[in-house]
Amino acid sequence: LIKAESPFSLDKELLRAAHSLKGCANIAKVTPVAVVATQLDQIFRSIYEQDSTLDEQQLPLLIATIDGLAQLIEHHQQSPDTEEPDILPLIDNLNQITPAVKEEDVQQKLIDPEFLVVYLEETDDLLDQYVQQIKQLQQQPDNADTQQAIQQILATLTSNAQHASLTTIAELYQLLEKLTQQSDSKNTDVFTHLEHGYEELNNQIESLIQNKPAADINEFKQQVEDYLNQAVIHESEQSQEDNSATTVEQFTLPTGDTELLEAFTEECTELLDSSGNALKNWQQDHNDQEATMQLQRDLHTIKGGARLVGVTPLADLTHQTESLVLSVTENGQKLNSKFFNLLQRCQDRLADMQVQLANKTDITSANDLLTEIAQFSGQDKSELSHNKVAAIDTRITEAEPAKALPETVISETKATHQVEQVRVRADLLDFLTNFAGEVNISRDRVSQQNAAIRRQLMEMDTTVARLQDQLRNLEIETETQILFRYEDETHSKKSEFDPLELDRFSMMQQLSRGLTESVSDLNDIGQSLDILVRDTDAILLQQSRLNTDIQQGLMNTRLLPFSGLVPRFERIVRQTNTELGKKSELSVLGANRELDRTILDHIVAPIEHLLRNAIAHGIETPETRSELAKNETGKLTLTIARDGSEVLITLADDGQGINIENIREKALKQNLVNPDNMPSDEELIQLILSSGFSTAENVSQLSGRGVGMDIVSSEIRALKGRLSIQSVTGQGTTFSIRLPLTLSIMQALLVNSYDQQYAIPLATVHAGERIAVEDIKTLLAQKNQPHYEYNGAYYPFIPLARLLNQPFTLPDDPKLQLPLLLFRSGDIHIALLIDSINSNREIVLKSVGEQLGTIAAINGATILSDGQVVFILDIPTLVNTTNLSASNEIQEISRSIIELDEIQDRTPLAMVVDDSITMRKASGNLLKRHGFDVITARDGIDAVAQLNEQVPDIILLDVEMPRMDGFEFATLVRNNDQYKDLPIIMITSRTGDKHRDRAMNIGVDSYMGKPYQEIDLIETMQGLLGDNYPQAKP
Repeated sequence: LIKAESPFSLDKELLRAAHSLKGCANIAKVTPVAVVATQLDQIFRSIYEQDSTLDEQQLPLLIATIDGLAQLIEHHQQSPDTEEPDILPLIDNLNQITPAVKEEDVQQKLIDPEFLVVYLEETDDLLDQYVQQIKQLQQQPDNADTQQAIQQILATLTSNAQHASLTTIAELYQLLEKLTQQSDSKNTDVFTHLEHGYEELNNQIESLIQNKPAADINEFKQQVEDYLNQAVIHESEQSQEDNSATTVEQFTLPTGDTELLEAFTEECTELLDSSGNALKNWQQDHNDQEATMQLQRDLHTIKGGARLVGVTPLADLTHQTESLVLSVTENGQKLNSKFFNLLQRCQDRLADMQVQLANKTDITSANDLLTEIAQFSGQDKSELSHNKVAAIDTRITEAEPAKALPETVISETKATHQVEQVRVRADLLDFLTNFAGEVNISRDRVSQQNAAIRRQLMEMDTTVARLQDQLRNLEIETETQILFRYEDETHSKKSEFDPLELDRFSMMQQLSRGLTESVSDLNDIGQSLDILVRDTDAILLQQSRLNTDIQQGLMNTRLLPFSGLVPRFERIVRQTNTELGKKSELSVLGANRELDRTILDHIVAPIEHLLRNAIAHGIETPETRSELAKNETGKLTLTIARDGSEVLITLADDGQGINIENIREKALKQNLVNPDNMPSDEELIQLILSSGFSTAENVSQLSGRGVGMDIVSSEIRALKGRLSIQSVTGQGTTFSIRLPLTLSIMQALLVNSYDQQYAIPLATVHAGERIAVEDIKTLLAQKNQPHYEYNGAYYPFIPLARLLNQPFTLPDDPKLQLPLLLFRSGDIHIALLIDSINSNREIVLKSVGEQLGTIAAINGATILSDGQVVFILDIPTLVNTTNLSASNEIQEISRSIIELDEIQDRTPLAMVVDDSITMRKASGNLLKRHGFDVITARDGIDAVAQLNEQVPDIILLDVEMPRMDGFEFATLVRNNDQYKDLPIIMITSRTGDKHRDRAMNIGVDSYMGKPYQEIDLIETMQGLLGDNYPQAKP
């Protein structure tokens, strides 16, 4: 600046320097420097945004001000405890430098085209959200959550327009935000003005796109001002009628350091939770000194932070609340319900202010509570007012020193180990969790490849052993030939040594010995590979354990204790009690249980609706409860528990219960039920979940519009949960919410149903059994609905294929046993028959997208090691969605299923028996292409073992095999009553009549030579199988 000449333009380096100086001075509480630096930062930003310059008169003033700032800093460094220097001359200099904003300059300022495209895209998305929220607000004008959402959208739109220097559009957003705040059930005219404002907004944006002059909005602005003035007059008259003399002020948030403000908002949330728990403990035990000191520490920290960021109403109320606590504890006053009631209302108001701060809306002052605190403490009202004005004038004050703590508390505080914490974005945490799951999938793929190598090594060991036997026989034969030739030669000539003694081996014998050595080397290589595979398995196992620890750690970071929501729910109960003039208290069981952050975020609104509903409809007035010999204070019990793979949340009250007759009358009046076929009481209760259905006589902000329970039901369905209701007249109502415990990683059973593979969470399975086919047919043949008995309990029996709307088939073998899984979830009991269980493994839960995400019975999907995508089934939900009632009744299964002799279509199974790996693979691939399932065996012994487990529909058989050849195996099959009718095709290189005749005498159906023609083999198989298996046709 020393060498600067006018006109002088500011650059970003100067902007950053002024902003940093302001922040450091405020944090260090150097008041003179902070005041001057704050005003300097505002002036620099105004000049930079207007693209203005400093003239020859302003530039010297700026240089003098910066020199004065340097002197202030030097003075503070040398003598910080002396009297503060005068900063009025510097303030005067800055006031003379402050530029005047010219409206025409703002309007003529051009917008960068690329910036305009980005701005319009973001605006379009936000306006779509705005329109959707306005529609919801029209249906629920008193919904505070919707109002807050609209105000957040408009605040973002306003900020974007201001950054783009679109002052007219920004002013329109601000007018719409003011109108939104006037929405309630008694004031529906506001939506007419909102529609008009939206039209004006579209005109402005259209003019911006076409680069035309913006239309004048003064007429609409005047209409809004007139409307708001009338609303204010109406509220004032109503306030006078209510004899409310308290003045409500709205405090606009400071526009200074936004990062510091956001940090304080997060810290304030944690501190208010801590202070709420401390207040609750103090109220339960008046002698709890630790709770008292914790409350004071939290309030003091909140006050200091609020002063630092300039949120005056929050700081004022916190200061007075802290003073109230100190005055009571220091003076030794008796603690009574009046004191704790006032303290609790101060805590609730602080929480409301924190919500407004988080939503970046104007903060409502707490003048009424400040007056009550003053009256309770015996302070003079004028003194309180003087303190408040002084606090407002002095925007930046030094934090008050904390009150000295007792020595015992100090020692305990020092001994407490403070754990450092790091804040991580939720999307980054989700990414890391999913990435860990991908690593797990990759490890599974490597494990599968390793298992395949091990299987090949086993085949190699078998082949090497067979080759060694063959070479041993070859050596014996060659040595016999040598001895035979030696005996012939002895008649013609005499020799001193025989051929073996002189190592005179024939070429055949040398080759056989060479092959023996090669086989030995091959065996050594196989053993070395086997050792490497075992080492790889050990490494993969270690990696699996490490990966599991990483995944578990990431999952734990997503867990939050439910206790963090308890103060909010208790505040809802207190506010609802006050509004309705009732008495009730909330007890929370299992609050320390940790739940996934996603569940906590989505379950808050349903529980709040249920709490309000329980007090409004369930809990009686104190007078009525006294007449019924009940305690005047109603009891609400919220319980959080784990039930298998589900989270169980129950809310029970001891009120009057649900009036079934009232529901029946309302349902008949609205034509929701047929009077000739009246539903049961349980079905009638479910009507309260319908949109627009309400039993309330009068419409209020709490009830009567029939949307509260509909919102609860919709939110729970969105979480793929279930809501059940039990009510006893005069005793109360219990709402039970079951939500799936959505874990990114879980143990699951991989099962088959009609050639499709599915995953079932293992935690949902109560027990497992195996049941024979003949027993299944007996169950299905019962006249009554089939039930399976297990440990004295009866489970409705149904195949999984029927739940999935798939064809249901049974194997022909009556002795074959199929897996049966038993499930218990609340009032749902089911015995589920499945085709087969493939494995039990750890899977990674993946989202299935919006299209499939609406299917409640699908929890998600997983990717197996071979790349196959498998759906994860929620069996209890699947039972509900297929019209299986909660009373363990299932619909009648089609009679075609229980015909004992009926053969149903299914995929045929072929067995390939051959000692050649190449032959088994080639034949297996051919059969699979033509619609067969294939099992293979190395020889006759292996084939017999597999026959005991699974009976094929056809057998492809080789002749020459170790241990048991084809002729022996075919003879065994034909002599067994269970297998004697199985078709057998013998495929061999022995095509002579002698071998063919022997095969036909045994009973082989067809005899083919190697190599065979594929079309000949398929036609032969079709001829043997007939038309019973049309899937087998090519």
